[in-house]
Parts: sequence; C-alpha cells; structure tokens
Amino acid sequence: MRARILDSYILVFAGLLLTAGSLSDRFGRRRLLVVGLVLFGAGSLFGALASTSGLLIAARVGMGVGGALMMPSMLSILITVFHEEERRKAMAVWSAVATLGLIGGPILGGLLVDWFGWGAVFLVNVPIVVVSIAAAVAWMPESRGPWREPDPLGAVLSVVGLTALIWMIIELPKNGLAHPGTLAALAVAVLGLGGFVWWESRVASPMVPLGLFRDRNISGGSLSLTLVQIGNGGLLLVVTQYLQFVLDYTPMQAGAALGVAILGSVLSGAYTAAMPESAPEAAHRSIQDAFAVAAATGDAGLATTARDAFTSAMSISFVAAAIGAFAGAVLSLVMIRDRKREAVEEELVAA
Repeated sequence: MRARILDSYILVFAGLLLTAGSLSDRFGRRRLLVVGLVLFGAGSLFGALASTSGLLIAARVGMGVGGALMMPSMLSILITVFHEEERRKAMAVWSAVATLGLIGGPILGGLLVDWFGWGAVFLVNVPIVVVSIAAAVAWMPESRGPWREPDPLGAVLSVVGLTALIWMIIELPKNGLAHPGTLAALAVAVLGLGGFVWWESRVASPMVPLGLFRDRNISGGSLSLTLVQIGNGGLLLVVTQYLQFVLDYTPMQAGAALGVAILGSVLSGAYTAAMPESAPEAAHRSIQDAFAVAAATGDAGLATTARDAFTSAMSISFVAAAIGAFAGAVLSLVMIRDRKREAVEEELVAA
C-alpha cells in the first residue's frame, strides 16, 4: 500500500503533463496555474487529514492533477511574460528556488515528521499555496498561446500512453518483463504513444507539433534533461530507504544526509536479484518486508542478508545513475549547438 501511495501521484502527474501544457496555452497560463495550485493545496490538506490509506491515495491523485497543471504553466509564464533581458534573471531565480527545494526539502520534511508527524509534510503546502495564489492573481498577467483547433484524440492517446509507460516502469522491477501485467502495460504504452506520434504527424492542428524536435537544441536538451531527472529522482528514493532502514537514521537525519545527494536508481530489481533464493518470498520484495519477516521469525541472519543485498543494489543503482548523467552531458555537448557559432559559420560560407 505504501508503494501505491507513492505511485498514485507520479502516474497522474506524468500522464497529464502534455495535456496540461496544451490546456494552459488554450485557456490561459495564469488560470491553469491558479487551478493547479488550488487542486494541489486541497489535495495536501485532504492528505494531512486522511485517516485511511485509500483517502491518502485519493489526496495524492488530486495533488498529481494539480502538479501537472502547474508545471507547464509556470515554465510558459517565465518564457512569455518576461522580456529577453529579464528572462535570464527570472529563469535563474526559478532554478535557484527549485534547487533550494530539492536540497532543503528532505531536511525540512525530516524535521516536520520528527516534530509533528507525517501529516505535517502535507499541511506545510497549504500556506505556500495560499500565498502563491494571491501573488499570481495580484501580479501575474494572463497569457495564452496561439489559437489552434482542439486535439482531443491526441490528449487521450498521450494520457493513456504515458500512464501505461510509467506503470510498466514501476511494475517491471517487481514482476519482471514476462509478467502478464507488465506485458499488458508495455503493449498499451506502445500502442498509445505510437498512435499519438502517428496522429500528431497527420492532424492539421496537433497538440504537440512534432516538427519542433527536428531542432537538435530542443531534442537534445529534452533528452538530456530526461536522463538527468531519471537519475536525480531515483537517488532520492534509494538513499532515503538506505539511511532509514539500513543505517537506522531518523527522518531528520536522513533528510540532512540527502541535502546534496540527488541521482537515480534501479534499486528494486537489483535488490531482488541480490537476495539468495533460499530467502522467504516476501523478503525478496523489499527490505521492509525482509525486516518484517526477520522480526516475526527471529531470524537475525535474514536481516543481515537483506542489508547486504540492499547495499549491493544501491551500488549498482549509483553506477547506473552515473552512466545516465554522463550520457546526458555527452548528448548535450554533441546535440545542442551554439546558435551564435552557427550564424558566424553561415556568414563565412555566404562570404
């Protein structure tokens, strides 16, 4: 159930992201940002007061919808509202705040859990949302993208394809590629995303103009950022569990240790592979389950084996994350061109 609480947010967030970007261009970026903030704040408040895991999952779904509406609107507003001279400063401030949240978030989250309980990590979002809505209404001008025909089929295909892809990635380490559920999710993802690309390349007014990706700066930058985010997001989950379940850190200590540690992982599959076949089936699923079995049976050796398997899996995940980050850097170097240099080269050729 803990995994479902985590998965519910990312599934909704990732599935709706493309569609939310199109909606913000159509109905107004500030409007969608405010709606997203309201949904995110309401989901946070609902999550803080949730008394069952089902209610908490529902709250996380609401937060995922709100997050999906906010993210593209924020970036679009930065690009369209600020003039070229101010845009760099605005992007720098946004990046600095995002980095501060990435580093300080685990620390603040650990403090809140230690002092007030887990509900506080949801409740702290509410005053931030209220201030953000007031600031958006008072100071942020409305902006829209160029008008185009709606693309409902493209929206449906993107939501289905992306959600199925994320679900397949989540289930793959647990059940393996041969599992019927994993294969079904993979099939839906291929059909959904393949159908999306086919439709967007033929419809007169596509939700996502695929011709943009012919620009190597856009395609290379997008791919590089994707690889970096895979690595960054993975480490946060991996190291949090390692510090708390293997090294017995408190939430506050774990958050402080995570302040500068952001990379990726393929932890679950590596952990399962590192556990011996003789271990109970439940112990193969996660280190938490292994500790629960060890506590119930009094098997101290199983707990030690689980710690060793988790440590080995973490090492493998670090290598994978490092490779991903290096690949992102190489792709940026190779694919993203210097426009000023290209202009100079074109002038030399023309001369």
